Amino acid sequence: MVISNITNKIKRIFSKPSKFFEDLNKEEGVGESFKFYAILFLFYTLLYYGVLFLFKNSEKFFLFSIPLSYGLGLGLSFVGAAILHVWILIFGGKEKYSKTYQLSVYSSLPSLLFGWFPIIGHLVGSIYSICLLIIGTQKVYKIPKIKTLWMYVFIPLIILLVLIILIAVLFGISLIGYYSKFIF
Repeated sequence: MVISNITNKIKRIFSKPSKFFEDLNKEEGVGESFKFYAILFLFYTLLYYGVLFLFKNSEKFFLFSIPLSYGLGLGLSFVGAAILHVWILIFGGKEKYSKTYQLSVYSSLPSLLFGWFPIIGHLVGSIYSICLLIIGTQKVYKIPKIKTLWMYVFIPLIILLVLIILIAVLFGISLIGYYSKFIF
């Protein structure tokens, strides 16, 4: 029953994401979404460490890392959703935290399914997850598309660009300081 429920949700998220997130208002609390996340995150964790095991053959490392990563990942899902909730509230969202947790979990599906695959899987999963987050925020919080694009694409890109420029300037200043010893 649980597995068929999860596979049905996966199909709905991938085939009709707008409809899925519109219907999310019927789901109460975080229990169902947490079960969904716990099972898929277990799948992700085992596959991720399975791939890693191919390159680093250390049983002690994996026996310690897998349960630790899984436990931390479950706990951090609530922290990540809390940060997302504050971000959505800043942009005018009115729903409860439980809706943000659901949005966070269900929009992370592509990252959980494909992120364990090195580089390409992580990139594709992350981009698709952001797309689902944009769609979900529009449907659950009734925030217009352009505003959600600013929330999840434009503002993060601007912040990233500013950080890159800041790092480049600091690096340049440190080089000037280093080479000035030889010039003067």
